[in-house]
Amino acid sequence: MPKLTGIRLQDWRRHRALTLELADVTFVLAPNRGGKTSVVAALEYALTGRCAFTDEAGRGADVLIRHGAKRAAVEVDVLEPGENGAPDVVRTVRREIPSKLSVTGFEGSVTAQQEALTRWLGAPPGLVAAALNVTRFLQLSPDKQRDLLFAIACPELTPAQVEPHLVDWLVERDTPDDLLTVAQAIAAEILDEHAGAPDVLAAAHKAVYEARRDAKRDLQRLEAQQTDTLPALPAGVSLADKPRVVQQLDRLRKEREETLEQKGQIRQAEFRRAELQRQLKDWKSLVGEAQEALKIAPKPADVRAAEMALADAERARKAAREELHQADVTVARVRGELEGIERIVAGLGDPQGGHCPFAPGPFRCSITAAELAAQADAFRARCEGLKVQLAQALKEAEQARAALAAADQAHADAQAHLGQLQLAAERAEGLPDKIAEWKDRVEETAAEIQQLPGADALDQIDQVLQGLAERIARGEQILATLEAAERAEADADRLQAAITALRQRVEALEILVEAFSPAGIKAELLRRGLADIERLASGWLQQLLGEDLACTIQAEPFGIGIRQGEHVTPYHALSSSEQYRVGLVLQAVLSFKAGLGWLVLDGVDLLGPPDRTALVRLLQAFRSAFASIVVTATIGERAPAAPPWPGWATYVLTPDGLERLGAAA
Repeated sequence: MPKLTGIRLQDWRRHRALTLELADVTFVLAPNRGGKTSVVAALEYALTGRCAFTDEAGRGADVLIRHGAKRAAVEVDVLEPGENGAPDVVRTVRREIPSKLSVTGFEGSVTAQQEALTRWLGAPPGLVAAALNVTRFLQLSPDKQRDLLFAIACPELTPAQVEPHLVDWLVERDTPDDLLTVAQAIAAEILDEHAGAPDVLAAAHKAVYEARRDAKRDLQRLEAQQTDTLPALPAGVSLADKPRVVQQLDRLRKEREETLEQKGQIRQAEFRRAELQRQLKDWKSLVGEAQEALKIAPKPADVRAAEMALADAERARKAAREELHQADVTVARVRGELEGIERIVAGLGDPQGGHCPFAPGPFRCSITAAELAAQADAFRARCEGLKVQLAQALKEAEQARAALAAADQAHADAQAHLGQLQLAAERAEGLPDKIAEWKDRVEETAAEIQQLPGADALDQIDQVLQGLAERIARGEQILATLEAAERAEADADRLQAAITALRQRVEALEILVEAFSPAGIKAELLRRGLADIERLASGWLQQLLGEDLACTIQAEPFGIGIRQGEHVTPYHALSSSEQYRVGLVLQAVLSFKAGLGWLVLDGVDLLGPPDRTALVRLLQAFRSAFASIVVTATIGERAPAAPPWPGWATYVLTPDGLERLGAAA
């Protein structure tokens, strides 16, 4: 089991620096307000992060710093004996103020190391604190006392261990089978969710309490939705009539489809009537136009006259072309002659080296300059005459061209007139047969129009469709009402089923709230586990007091007392010294059953001289149960002698420091 081997304080309350090497049994003595409680508080704060000077969360630790210092620190050495020949391991727990924690072999944040330290010690901080203070356990509320005892009596209770106890608890209370099944299912789910909780029953009790609250709220909401009112059905109609209504609606809808098809056919006939009437109009128009065409058809003499006119136009066009050709020839001749004379004139005006412009080669001639000038003047006069002729020839050519254009137009008009007469004559040749054919078409179309349905047929169909639509609408309304009634009835059935299931769940949760409450399974398990605790506490109490006394612990309602014979005295009715003795014994039981391996007894000077002697005997007995024991007490003016037993040590705290009395060999 773990053993406390040393404690070191630095700027801790009134201690500037203090080192205690702890023996198997260590007495720490000091006068009043000499620092004994500070040592015990340092042990508790190092191992749990809280002490008598702070709240349960460790807040307010600044009061532990010595006046004038900025920080405080405590170190506790815990020896863990090696198993199967392995060497011992010493873990040093160092905690500083402001908050800082370091444990040999552990890493991480303060919270992570505290959790690791708690797992290594095998006891939660509340149990460690109760094991370090004589009166701490008895100062707790009954519920917290019960929880600590339960943690000792039923350590590490798992969901698998809880379930058989739950079944037994439910069966003992004659829980109906269906409710038993529901309760087991709910419990299994909740226990699995809280399998890692330090107190699985407390966590389960909180969970089922909240689940019951939610289930009751849901039940109230569902019950508020219940109603006995269904949609009103038409007179003489019930839900059993729904198949007949559906069948009638199908028949009416089919009849409507057939009537719509007939209406479509009538509409097609209307379209056909309009088309035939257009065709009839077209045939009649063709007959009229053909008859008019016969009236104005050309005579053969008109055709022959048009042909002669076309021949005359052709001859005139040919003559115009010839005249235009002659005019163009004249223009070309005059223009050529003019251009030649102009070159001669140009040569006469600039003779080169006396060369004659009329000579065929580079021959010189004897013509004088005056003669050349005269010749030039003659040619210039000739050019002016040719220019007048060219202008006249161009004018005549333009007139010939205009005459040709007019002849071409006259020829085209004559040709078009002849074509129209010929075409009209050709058309007129087949018109009598066409007129007869088109008259036959007129009669056939008129007969087909007479065979088509009349315009009033569509109105009759619309009246039938309107009647069907009204009947179908009434049927659909009745069917919708029936379906709404069916849905309402089904919803009501589902709602009732949900309410029934939820009521059963609420009832099961009610049972589980009681089962997981302190008065339920926990009380039953605690009642079974308290026998060993009572036996151990009673034995140590008799060694301390030397009387036939027994410690009694009642699970439900929870209470602690002392039994002498048949009489039981509750703890709160005991004297302060008697309460201290009971607290001392229960503290030893808590530490031993938790497997902590140490015991710290503070303020044993409250015991009278006979009890102190008995305490020494009890401490001798405790040595087999604890690896280390620390006892603090107040001393008077005379220092006590060192204890005569091996493994026992005594320290005296003085204003000047720490004095260790001689240890026994």
